[in-house]
Amino acid sequence: MKEYRVKPDSQLNLDTWDPDDTGCPVGIACAPRPSCAPSGRTLRSCPGSPRVSGTSGGVATGGGAAVRSPTRLKRAARKWPSKPRRPRATTPRKPRPGLHPKPPKTTARLPYADAQRLSIALIDALRDAAVLPSLVTEAMHLGQSYVFAGSLRRMAPTVGDLDLLLIEQPWGQWAWGALPTVHGLALHAFGPAKATGVFTHGRQRIPVDIRAVAPSSLGAALEYFTGPAGHNLGMRMKAKRKGYKLNEYGLFSVKTGFKIAGDTEASIYDALGHDWKPPELRGR
Repeated sequence: MKEYRVKPDSQLNLDTWDPDDTGCPVGIACAPRPSCAPSGRTLRSCPGSPRVSGTSGGVATGGGAAVRSPTRLKRAARKWPSKPRRPRATTPRKPRPGLHPKPPKTTARLPYADAQRLSIALIDALRDAAVLPSLVTEAMHLGQSYVFAGSLRRMAPTVGDLDLLLIEQPWGQWAWGALPTVHGLALHAFGPAKATGVFTHGRQRIPVDIRAVAPSSLGAALEYFTGPAGHNLGMRMKAKRKGYKLNEYGLFSVKTGFKIAGDTEASIYDALGHDWKPPELRGR
């Protein structure tokens, strides 16, 4: 027995089609499938056929569905006419006010010396915009307000982006809301604890990821964002074998959820029973 399926995007001329014709008419995809419709049963949708959008009288109908007779084929074609598909909108989304559109992704990496110069220029720009406290304020309170992670901390030969961690200070909160006003920093994403953008200094530019970190999670954040990916994966596997969970917020017990370590990197290594590994040797 033959089965006929209506193509949703076909233009079927029902007046000129002869149902007794053994060939496949224009706009109809027909193929004998005896295993799909057992004798004495109503037709079911065949495996591999398009999805059925509805049923009528126990016969599967709809766009791309199989029907059993030419009469019901005509009925299905009239009931579910083909509709043109709407073209997908290609207009790019507009960034939020104060933000810049995200630049195309690039694989260019800067030498370590150039990336270090850009990191110093970025810190100076953050101090000028009052995002970070001045050197005098830091010296008075003997507190560190920032630290770089990623490939710059590992002293890799080339650096793809700058990972900057801003540390919350008990003696004063830095002005996180002033980040969009930093000279040379074009942000394309800005949230309450994370910002991403591109920093330009002179003729050089580099992607920047900035995160706000609490002092109690500084060690875990340094361990997580310093990388590389292989080292992080090994540390998480070691923590899992001991019944712990390691992420950028700390080392936690899976059973109790209690935080075991995370304020320093050394505390995480001690909890896992390993010696602290310098960033320059990680991943090697």
